[in-house]
Formats: sequence, C-alpha cells, structure tokens
Amino acid sequence: MASQVHPGRAPIQTTNRFACLSIQASSSPSKRKTPLDVAFFPRDDESTQGDDEDSGDDRLIAQTLQSALSPPTKDLIIDAVNKAAVLQKNILDLHRLLLDLRFRYAALSQSTYKCEWPGSWPLELLQPYAVYKKDDSIWRDLKKQLKTHRSTYGTVRPGSPGFTERRDILVELRDAAVRTSQGRLQFLDKYMCAFARYEQVGTHIHEGSRALQSAERAMTELALMLNLPSIP
Repeated sequence: MASQVHPGRAPIQTTNRFACLSIQASSSPSKRKTPLDVAFFPRDDESTQGDDEDSGDDRLIAQTLQSALSPPTKDLIIDAVNKAAVLQKNILDLHRLLLDLRFRYAALSQSTYKCEWPGSWPLELLQPYAVYKKDDSIWRDLKKQLKTHRSTYGTVRPGSPGFTERRDILVELRDAAVRTSQGRLQFLDKYMCAFARYEQVGTHIHEGSRALQSAERAMTELALMLNLPSIP
C-alpha cells in the first residue's frame, strides 16, 4: 500500500537497509528518537511481571559461595568452563544483535510502522515463533523452580544438601534462557514487522533482553557455586 502524504508534512521516505523500516524525514534531528527514548509495553500474551522480579538474584549470588565444603571434581570444572566459554560468545553476539534491534525499533514509530503480515502468518514465521515460545515457557518454569529451591535450601555449596539439584536447575535455566533469547531476537532480526502493533516489537525486544540477563545471572551463580573464580 502506498504511503499517504498529509498536507504540510514531508512524504515518508524509506531506507534500503531494512525491508520493513520506514522513517519519516524530519528537519529537526534533535527530535529523533534514540534507543533510550523507547517505551516498552506488555503484549497480551507476554509476561507482565516487573523487571525487578529477579532483583534478589544478585544479592543471593553475592553471598559467600566461595567457602565451599569440598571442591568440585576436576572434570566438572573443565566441563563448566568449556560450556561457559561457548555460551559467552553466543551471549556477546546476542548483545550486539540486541543493540541493533533497539536502534532499528527506535527509528520506527506508530505512524511509520507497517505490519507486513496483517492476516495469518505463513509457516516460515509460525515455526520459529513456536520454537522460541516453547523455550520461553521452559525458561519461565525453571525460574519458578529456582525460586522454590532457594526458599527451601538457601545458599548451597559443593557437598551440601541441594547442591546437585541447584546446579542442574541453573544449567537448564541458563541454556533455556539463551535459546529463547536467541530465537526471539533472531526472529525479530528477520521479521521485525511481523506483528500487528508497533508496541509488540518493543515488548519482544525487551523480553529477549530479560532472558539474556537471566542467562548471565545463572552463569555467574554457577561459577561461584563451582568455585571457578579460585581456579589458578
């Protein structure tokens, strides 16, 4: 559909860099949005929990986990370090993608956003969407499990009750958080204008960021539980 030109307003121009990105020309650069100006709104089928729902994680992680009752095995440490190195690269790549998506979203507005699939989504969109939504559900369930485990066992150390179970929950949570963040952000990278409303794009970017932060917190707690900071 051709863009409408309103009286007294410059015609909407498009850029070739992003297929769905249209930006209205403005003579006042100072009014242009930046990623810091973007407001995020909850989507109907997304979580409306506050961003501070994990605020207790950092406090728990900061406790003296280094004073372990017994050191973990060498194989466990090596396995944890190897997996952490791979995940750290993936997380770094996702942070770059997240920043790019925020800039692209900030360049849009309610008036310039145009949904490319106003009707039903084709299979090429439905399949990756279903995959990352499934991982998202797994990640949220694991967060609940972790909260329950913390309330039962508090801080755990190698050799103490609940240590193995806590470690397994954190590993699964970390992996699920990376998967759902990666799936969500890559979907947006390819199909940013797939959603009916402009605000939905911002919400999905925000949820991808939250999952990424959750993965990083899980990695930090695992490192402290395994005494990785003390490895020579």
